[in-house]
Amino acid sequence: MIRKVTEQDLKYMHLAIEEGYKHAGLTNPNPSVGTVIVKNGKIVAKACTAVGGRPHSEIVALRKSQRQAKNSDVYVTLEPCAHYGVTPPCAVKLSEAGVRRVFVGVKDPNPKVNGKGIRILKKNGIEVIANVLPKESAEVNEWFFKKFHSAYPYVVLKSAISLDGKIATYTGKSKWISSPDSLKYVHQLRQRFDAIIVGTHTLAVDNPSLNVRLPKTKRTPDKIILDRKGELNQKLNVFQTFGKERIFYFSHTKRKMPLNNKNIMVFQVGSQKGKLNLDEIFLILREHNIFSVLVEGGGQLNASLLEAGLVDKVIFVIAPKIIGGEKSVSVVRGKNIDDLEEAISLRDISVRQSGLDYIYTGFIKRYF
Repeated sequence: MIRKVTEQDLKYMHLAIEEGYKHAGLTNPNPSVGTVIVKNGKIVAKACTAVGGRPHSEIVALRKSQRQAKNSDVYVTLEPCAHYGVTPPCAVKLSEAGVRRVFVGVKDPNPKVNGKGIRILKKNGIEVIANVLPKESAEVNEWFFKKFHSAYPYVVLKSAISLDGKIATYTGKSKWISSPDSLKYVHQLRQRFDAIIVGTHTLAVDNPSLNVRLPKTKRTPDKIILDRKGELNQKLNVFQTFGKERIFYFSHTKRKMPLNNKNIMVFQVGSQKGKLNLDEIFLILREHNIFSVLVEGGGQLNASLLEAGLVDKVIFVIAPKIIGGEKSVSVVRGKNIDDLEEAISLRDISVRQSGLDYIYTGFIKRYF
Protein backbone atom coordinates (compact mmCIF):
# COMPACT_ATOMS: atom_id res chain seq x y z
CA MET A 1 0.00 0.00 0.00
CA ILE A 2 1.43 3.37 -1.06
CA ARG A 3 1.42 5.89 1.75
CA LYS A 4 -0.39 9.15 1.00
CA VAL A 5 1.45 12.42 1.58
CA THR A 6 -0.20 14.31 4.46
CA GLU A 7 -0.31 18.01 5.27
CA GLN A 8 2.24 17.32 8.02
CA ASP A 9 4.57 15.70 5.46
CA LEU A 10 4.30 18.79 3.26
CA LYS A 11 5.11 20.96 6.28
CA TYR A 12 8.31 19.02 6.95
CA MET A 13 9.31 19.16 3.26
CA HIS A 14 8.79 22.92 3.27
CA LEU A 15 11.14 23.08 6.28
CA ALA A 16 13.69 21.03 4.32
CA ILE A 17 13.39 23.47 1.41
CA GLU A 18 14.04 26.38 3.80
CA GLU A 19 17.17 24.57 4.97
CA GLY A 20 18.35 24.20 1.39
CA TYR A 21 18.05 27.93 0.76
CA LYS A 22 20.39 28.72 3.68
CA HIS A 23 23.46 27.81 1.62
CA ALA A 24 22.10 28.49 -1.87
CA GLY A 25 25.03 29.40 -4.11
CA LEU A 26 27.59 28.43 -1.48
CA THR A 27 27.86 24.71 -2.21
CA ASN A 28 28.85 24.70 -5.89
CA PRO A 29 29.59 22.52 -7.76
CA ASN A 30 27.26 20.48 -5.54
CA PRO A 31 23.61 21.45 -5.06
CA SER A 32 22.40 22.96 -1.79
CA VAL A 33 20.12 20.31 -0.28
CA GLY A 34 17.95 20.48 2.84
CA THR A 35 17.18 17.56 5.17
CA VAL A 36 14.80 17.21 8.11
CA ILE A 37 14.69 14.10 10.33
CA VAL A 38 11.47 13.43 12.27
CA LYS A 39 10.81 10.76 14.90
CA ASN A 40 7.55 10.21 16.75
CA GLY A 41 6.22 13.52 15.45
CA LYS A 42 9.23 15.47 16.70
CA ILE A 43 11.99 17.10 14.63
CA VAL A 44 15.30 15.66 15.82
CA ALA A 45 17.58 17.28 13.22
CA LYS A 46 17.60 19.89 10.42
CA ALA A 47 20.55 20.43 8.08
CA CYS A 48 21.78 21.97 4.85
CA THR A 49 24.65 20.90 2.61
CA ALA A 50 27.81 22.43 4.06
CA VAL A 51 29.49 25.44 2.42
CA GLY A 52 31.76 24.10 -0.32
CA GLY A 53 29.48 21.13 -0.98
CA ARG A 54 30.72 18.65 1.65
CA PRO A 55 29.41 17.01 3.73
CA HIS A 56 25.98 16.53 2.21
CA SER A 57 22.92 17.57 4.20
CA GLU A 58 21.87 13.97 4.96
CA ILE A 59 25.22 13.28 6.62
CA VAL A 60 25.07 16.52 8.63
CA ALA A 61 21.53 15.70 9.76
CA LEU A 62 22.45 12.11 10.74
CA ARG A 63 25.33 13.42 12.86
CA LYS A 64 23.02 15.91 14.57
CA SER A 65 20.36 13.28 15.25
CA GLN A 66 22.92 10.88 16.77
CA ARG A 67 21.11 7.60 17.57
CA GLN A 68 17.61 9.01 17.10
CA ALA A 69 17.71 8.41 13.34
CA LYS A 70 16.74 4.75 13.71
CA ASN A 71 13.09 4.20 12.64
CA SER A 72 12.77 7.90 11.79
CA ASP A 73 11.26 9.67 8.77
CA VAL A 74 13.67 11.67 6.62
CA TYR A 75 12.58 14.58 4.39
CA VAL A 76 15.22 15.52 1.81
CA THR A 77 14.79 17.99 -1.06
CA LEU A 78 16.96 16.09 -3.56
CA GLU A 79 17.32 12.34 -4.04
CA PRO A 80 20.16 11.01 -1.84
CA CYS A 81 23.34 10.37 -3.83
CA ALA A 82 24.19 6.85 -4.94
CA HIS A 83 27.82 7.05 -6.09
CA TYR A 84 31.03 6.66 -4.15
CA GLY A 85 33.27 9.72 -4.13
CA VAL A 86 35.07 11.39 -1.24
CA THR A 87 32.54 9.72 1.08
CA PRO A 88 30.10 6.77 0.79
CA PRO A 89 26.71 7.49 -0.84
CA CYS A 90 24.08 9.19 1.30
CA ALA A 91 21.58 6.50 0.31
CA VAL A 92 23.89 3.91 1.90
CA LYS A 93 24.44 6.00 5.05
CA LEU A 94 20.69 6.45 5.52
CA SER A 95 20.22 2.72 5.12
CA GLU A 96 22.93 1.98 7.69
CA ALA A 97 21.27 4.42 10.11
CA GLY A 98 18.08 2.33 9.98
CA VAL A 99 15.69 5.08 8.97
CA ARG A 100 12.10 3.98 8.34
CA ARG A 101 10.94 6.22 5.49
CA VAL A 102 12.51 8.74 3.15
CA PHE A 103 10.47 11.51 1.51
CA VAL A 104 12.24 12.84 -1.60
CA GLY A 105 11.45 16.28 -2.98
CA VAL A 106 12.73 15.68 -6.51
CA LYS A 107 14.84 13.11 -8.36
CA ASP A 108 18.53 13.96 -8.91
CA PRO A 109 19.22 14.82 -12.61
CA ASN A 110 22.85 13.67 -12.30
CA PRO A 111 23.20 10.46 -14.41
CA LYS A 112 25.35 9.03 -11.60
CA VAL A 113 22.26 9.15 -9.36
CA ASN A 114 18.94 9.64 -11.23
CA GLY A 115 16.87 7.01 -9.44
CA LYS A 116 19.77 4.88 -8.19
CA GLY A 117 19.65 6.46 -4.73
CA ILE A 118 15.96 5.59 -4.44
CA ARG A 119 16.65 2.02 -5.55
CA ILE A 120 19.37 1.60 -2.90
CA LEU A 121 16.96 2.76 -0.20
CA LYS A 122 14.19 0.43 -1.36
CA LYS A 123 16.60 -2.49 -1.66
CA ASN A 124 17.43 -1.98 2.02
CA GLY A 125 13.79 -2.12 3.04
CA ILE A 126 13.23 1.62 3.39
CA GLU A 127 9.93 3.03 2.17
CA VAL A 128 10.44 5.87 -0.30
CA ILE A 129 7.85 8.54 -1.12
CA ALA A 130 9.17 10.45 -4.13
CA ASN A 131 8.23 13.71 -5.87
CA VAL A 132 7.00 15.57 -2.80
CA LEU A 133 6.87 19.26 -3.86
CA PRO A 134 9.20 18.64 -6.84
CA LYS A 135 9.14 22.15 -8.35
CA GLU A 136 9.63 23.90 -5.01
CA SER A 137 12.42 21.47 -4.09
CA ALA A 138 14.24 21.99 -7.40
CA GLU A 139 14.07 25.79 -7.57
CA VAL A 140 16.85 26.34 -5.02
CA ASN A 141 19.19 24.51 -7.42
CA GLU A 142 17.84 25.60 -10.80
CA TRP A 143 21.37 25.85 -12.22
CA PHE A 144 22.09 22.23 -11.23
CA PHE A 145 19.19 20.93 -13.31
CA LYS A 146 20.25 22.90 -16.40
CA LYS A 147 23.84 21.66 -15.96
CA PHE A 148 22.79 18.24 -17.29
CA HIS A 149 20.74 19.62 -20.18
CA SER A 150 22.91 22.35 -21.67
CA ALA A 151 26.47 23.53 -22.22
CA TYR A 152 25.44 27.05 -21.13
CA PRO A 153 25.05 28.48 -17.61
CA TYR A 154 21.63 29.05 -16.06
CA VAL A 155 20.69 32.67 -16.83
CA VAL A 156 18.32 34.85 -14.80
CA LEU A 157 17.47 38.36 -16.01
CA LYS A 158 16.77 40.68 -13.07
CA SER A 159 15.72 44.29 -13.35
CA ALA A 160 14.10 46.99 -11.22
CA ILE A 161 11.46 48.77 -13.28
CA SER A 162 8.75 51.42 -13.01
CA LEU A 163 5.09 50.63 -13.63
CA ASP A 164 5.56 51.72 -17.24
CA GLY A 165 8.55 49.42 -17.83
CA LYS A 166 11.36 51.96 -17.50
CA ILE A 167 14.71 51.33 -15.81
CA ALA A 168 16.03 54.91 -15.95
CA THR A 169 15.12 58.47 -16.88
CA TYR A 170 16.19 59.96 -20.21
CA THR A 171 19.36 61.23 -18.50
CA GLY A 172 20.20 57.71 -17.32
CA LYS A 173 19.35 58.17 -13.64
CA SER A 174 18.07 54.96 -12.02
CA LYS A 175 18.97 55.18 -8.30
CA TRP A 176 16.81 54.13 -6.68
CA ILE A 177 13.72 52.90 -8.50
CA SER A 178 13.00 50.12 -6.00
CA SER A 179 12.47 50.21 -2.22
CA PRO A 180 15.08 49.44 0.50
CA ASP A 181 13.42 46.06 1.06
CA SER A 182 13.90 45.19 -2.59
CA LEU A 183 17.53 46.35 -2.55
CA LYS A 184 18.18 43.94 0.31
CA TYR A 185 16.49 41.18 -1.68
CA VAL A 186 18.76 41.90 -4.67
CA HIS A 187 21.89 41.47 -2.55
CA GLN A 188 20.52 38.21 -1.16
CA LEU A 189 19.85 37.13 -4.74
CA ARG A 190 23.35 38.06 -5.93
CA GLN A 191 24.92 35.81 -3.32
CA ARG A 192 23.22 32.77 -4.89
CA PHE A 193 24.84 33.22 -8.32
CA ASP A 194 28.26 32.30 -9.66
CA ALA A 195 28.52 35.54 -11.62
CA ILE A 196 26.83 38.86 -12.52
CA ILE A 197 26.90 40.07 -16.12
CA VAL A 198 26.75 43.71 -17.23
CA GLY A 199 27.44 45.74 -20.34
CA THR A 200 29.39 48.90 -21.08
CA HIS A 201 26.50 51.36 -20.71
CA THR A 202 25.47 50.17 -17.23
CA LEU A 203 29.05 50.40 -15.95
CA ALA A 204 29.66 53.82 -17.48
CA VAL A 205 26.41 55.38 -16.23
CA ASP A 206 25.82 53.68 -12.86
CA ASN A 207 29.44 52.80 -11.94
CA PRO A 208 28.33 49.84 -9.77
CA SER A 209 30.66 47.72 -7.63
CA LEU A 210 28.58 44.57 -8.25
CA ASN A 211 29.38 43.17 -4.82
CA VAL A 212 27.17 41.79 -2.04
CA ARG A 213 26.41 44.21 0.78
CA LEU A 214 24.82 42.21 3.58
CA PRO A 215 25.66 42.14 7.32
CA LYS A 216 26.95 38.57 6.95
CA THR A 217 28.16 38.35 3.36
CA LYS A 218 29.25 34.79 2.62
CA ARG A 219 30.07 35.17 -1.04
CA THR A 220 30.60 37.76 -3.77
CA PRO A 221 29.95 36.45 -7.27
CA ASP A 222 32.37 36.75 -10.16
CA LYS A 223 31.86 39.66 -12.56
CA ILE A 224 31.33 39.38 -16.31
CA ILE A 225 32.00 42.55 -18.28
CA LEU A 226 31.04 42.97 -21.92
CA ASP A 227 33.01 45.81 -23.51
CA ARG A 228 32.79 45.42 -27.28
CA LYS A 229 35.25 48.20 -28.16
CA GLY A 230 37.48 47.86 -25.10
CA GLU A 231 36.88 51.47 -24.07
CA LEU A 232 35.87 51.22 -20.42
CA ASN A 233 37.60 53.44 -17.90
CA GLN A 234 39.75 51.21 -15.71
CA LYS A 235 39.08 53.45 -12.69
CA LEU A 236 35.47 52.29 -12.50
CA ASN A 237 34.36 50.75 -9.20
CA VAL A 238 34.00 47.29 -10.71
CA PHE A 239 37.76 47.18 -11.29
CA GLN A 240 38.66 48.54 -7.85
CA THR A 241 36.53 46.56 -5.38
CA PHE A 242 38.01 43.11 -5.16
CA GLY A 243 37.74 40.10 -2.91
CA LYS A 244 38.30 36.59 -4.13
CA GLU A 245 36.00 36.99 -7.10
CA ARG A 246 37.19 36.89 -10.69
CA ILE A 247 36.50 39.32 -13.53
CA PHE A 248 35.77 37.91 -16.98
CA TYR A 249 36.39 40.75 -19.44
CA PHE A 250 35.10 40.17 -23.00
CA SER A 251 35.91 42.42 -25.96
CA HIS A 252 36.48 42.34 -29.71
CA THR A 253 40.02 43.53 -29.05
CA LYS A 254 42.71 41.75 -27.03
CA ARG A 255 43.08 44.68 -24.70
CA LYS A 256 45.62 44.43 -21.91
CA MET A 257 44.21 45.44 -18.57
CA PRO A 258 47.10 47.09 -16.68
CA LEU A 259 45.61 46.17 -13.34
CA ASN A 260 47.68 44.46 -10.70
CA ASN A 261 45.25 41.63 -10.11
CA LYS A 262 45.65 38.06 -11.31
CA ASN A 263 41.89 37.49 -11.09
CA ILE A 264 41.17 39.57 -14.21
CA MET A 265 40.87 37.42 -17.32
CA VAL A 266 40.63 39.05 -20.73
CA PHE A 267 38.99 37.24 -23.65
CA GLN A 268 38.83 38.30 -27.28
CA VAL A 269 35.64 36.95 -28.85
CA GLY A 270 34.09 37.10 -32.27
CA SER A 271 31.15 39.02 -33.63
CA GLN A 272 27.49 38.00 -33.78
CA LYS A 273 25.33 40.44 -35.78
CA GLY A 274 27.80 43.24 -35.01
CA LYS A 275 27.84 42.48 -31.28
CA LEU A 276 29.92 40.26 -29.04
CA ASN A 277 29.24 36.58 -29.70
CA LEU A 278 27.12 35.63 -26.70
CA ASP A 279 27.17 31.90 -27.48
CA GLU A 280 30.96 31.92 -27.44
CA ILE A 281 30.98 33.90 -24.19
CA PHE A 282 28.64 31.54 -22.36
CA LEU A 283 30.58 28.48 -23.49
CA ILE A 284 33.77 30.06 -22.11
CA LEU A 285 32.01 30.77 -18.81
CA ARG A 286 30.92 27.15 -18.42
CA GLU A 287 34.50 26.05 -19.10
CA HIS A 288 35.47 28.15 -16.06
CA ASN A 289 32.78 26.54 -13.84
CA ILE A 290 30.28 29.38 -14.07
CA PHE A 291 26.98 27.51 -13.77
CA SER A 292 24.63 30.42 -12.97
CA VAL A 293 24.57 34.01 -14.20
CA LEU A 294 22.51 36.97 -12.97
CA VAL A 295 21.91 39.64 -15.60
CA GLU A 296 22.02 43.20 -14.25
CA GLY A 297 22.45 45.02 -17.53
CA GLY A 298 20.58 47.68 -19.42
CA GLY A 299 17.83 47.47 -22.01
CA GLN A 300 20.15 46.57 -24.89
CA LEU A 301 21.92 43.70 -23.12
CA ASN A 302 18.54 42.40 -21.89
CA ALA A 303 17.24 42.46 -25.45
CA SER A 304 20.31 40.73 -26.89
CA LEU A 305 20.15 37.89 -24.38
CA LEU A 306 16.39 37.43 -24.82
CA GLU A 307 16.60 37.50 -28.61
CA ALA A 308 19.43 34.95 -28.50
CA GLY A 309 17.26 32.61 -26.39
CA LEU A 310 19.81 32.55 -23.56
CA VAL A 311 17.54 33.66 -20.69
CA ASP A 312 15.88 30.97 -18.57
CA LYS A 313 14.08 33.05 -15.95
CA VAL A 314 12.99 36.67 -15.48
CA ILE A 315 12.69 38.62 -12.21
CA PHE A 316 11.19 42.11 -12.38
CA VAL A 317 11.08 44.24 -9.25
CA ILE A 318 8.16 46.55 -10.08
CA ALA A 319 8.10 49.86 -8.22
CA PRO A 320 5.01 52.11 -7.86
CA LYS A 321 6.54 54.84 -10.02
CA ILE A 322 5.71 56.19 -13.48
CA ILE A 323 8.67 57.68 -15.36
CA GLY A 324 7.16 58.29 -18.80
CA GLY A 325 8.80 59.93 -21.78
CA GLU A 326 9.89 58.52 -25.14
CA LYS A 327 13.58 58.97 -24.33
CA SER A 328 13.54 57.29 -20.91
CA VAL A 329 15.20 53.87 -20.88
CA SER A 330 13.04 50.76 -21.39
CA VAL A 331 13.85 47.48 -19.66
CA VAL A 332 14.07 45.71 -23.04
CA ARG A 333 15.11 47.51 -26.18
CA GLY A 334 16.26 45.59 -29.27
CA LYS A 335 14.14 44.85 -32.32
CA ASN A 336 10.49 45.81 -32.75
CA ILE A 337 7.85 43.14 -33.30
CA ASP A 338 4.62 43.56 -35.24
CA ASP A 339 2.71 40.55 -33.94
CA LEU A 340 2.02 39.47 -30.35
CA GLU A 341 2.77 35.89 -31.36
CA GLU A 342 6.44 36.93 -31.47
CA ALA A 343 6.36 38.07 -27.85
CA ILE A 344 8.20 35.98 -25.27
CA SER A 345 5.72 34.34 -22.91
CA LEU A 346 6.52 33.51 -19.29
CA ARG A 347 5.07 30.61 -17.32
CA ASP A 348 4.84 29.43 -13.74
CA ILE A 349 4.41 33.03 -12.61
CA SER A 350 4.75 34.09 -8.98
CA VAL A 351 4.23 37.52 -7.43
CA ARG A 352 5.11 38.71 -3.94
CA GLN A 353 5.24 42.08 -2.21
CA SER A 354 8.52 43.67 -1.14
CA GLY A 355 8.01 46.93 0.73
CA LEU A 356 6.09 49.13 -1.71
CA ASP A 357 7.26 47.03 -4.68
CA TYR A 358 6.12 43.76 -6.20
CA ILE A 359 8.58 41.08 -7.28
CA TYR A 360 7.32 39.38 -10.43
CA THR A 361 9.01 36.10 -11.36
CA GLY A 362 8.44 33.93 -14.42
CA PHE A 363 10.17 31.17 -16.35
CA ILE A 364 10.99 31.09 -20.04
CA LYS A 365 12.51 27.61 -19.78
CA ARG A 366 12.37 25.02 -17.01
CA TYR A 367 14.60 22.01 -16.53
CA PHE A 368 12.59 20.33 -13.77
